[in-house]
Amino acid sequence: MLDPNNITQDLYQFTIKNLGEVARDPNGVANELREISATHGYYYGIMIKTKRLLDDAEDALENYKASARASKRDEGVKLTAVAAEDYVQSLEPTRELSNEVRRLKECYGYAKGICSTLEMKKDMLVQLSANSRQESKLYQ
Repeated sequence: MLDPNNITQDLYQFTIKNLGEVARDPNGVANELREISATHGYYYGIMIKTKRLLDDAEDALENYKASARASKRDEGVKLTAVAAEDYVQSLEPTRELSNEVRRLKECYGYAKGICSTLEMKKDMLVQLSANSRQESKLYQ
């Protein structure tokens, strides 16, 4: 099972390689057409879960930044918007949360790429199936 929280480039490339292959014979195309909706549904669910994790991480980052600015104001320090942002960006937890957001954006991008690959594969399978039907009509 693919972990929505940890889709790496290697895992993405392995998955794309396996999912991107298309059957060459008409029976294989028909079988793949029957299975593609379930496969797409599975990976679409992974993409949704990854997006939720990303949204949660972005919310955590924004909440931390707001809390850090409020904490500095509570100390009686008057900061301009730029100075407050500079202060927040200089904090280690901000860097850690920002790195987590970037990592999850990458995971989400990979999940979207897998779903796009499956959509393209479906289109190719439909076209191959149509071509096969047209060829069989020629020989009748």
